[in-house]
Amino acid sequence: VIHPLPLTREFRKLAEVTNTVASIVRDRSQQMNQLNESLKQSEERFRVLIEKSKDWVWETDKDLRYIYSSPHGLELLNRNISNLNRCTYFNVVTEDKIHELKSHVMQLVRECKPLEFLERSIVRSDGTVSYYESNASVVTDDNGDFAGYRGIDREITERKIAERSLQRRLDLERVLY
Repeated sequence: VIHPLPLTREFRKLAEVTNTVASIVRDRSQQMNQLNESLKQSEERFRVLIEKSKDWVWETDKDLRYIYSSPHGLELLNRNISNLNRCTYFNVVTEDKIHELKSHVMQLVRECKPLEFLERSIVRSDGTVSYYESNASVVTDDNGDFAGYRGIDREITERKIAERSLQRRLDLERVLY
């Protein structure tokens, strides 16, 4: 027995559902394309800002080994991307400050706290010493455990020189007066 009328209704209903699904898929696809394009533009803006910045943008793993560095940091450390992970947050610091800095930072790591206005003296690739101020957010893993830092260092060498000069003048004034 053939029932053409109900079958036609079923086909119409199926066609309507298929068209609706196709329309939704098409809309979602367009939205995804727009989001991908927006993401590409955002990534490009971020990349250009980082590449042109004189600040040093970096990221470490849980052992405080660098896993990312902006071009400025790579130049400062005289490293390339392939050997960056041999360098830690501490082995670029001048010897006279390393123990104090390491103790303080490791306490922050244990407490899973950010680095805030942390000053460190760094031996540049040419052997000169520059002063930097670190600020970094804590990176955590899926369990909420410490997984590293993501931060930025700003050079403060001129400020440190000015502070020392001012301190010498104040010390001299105390002696003279």
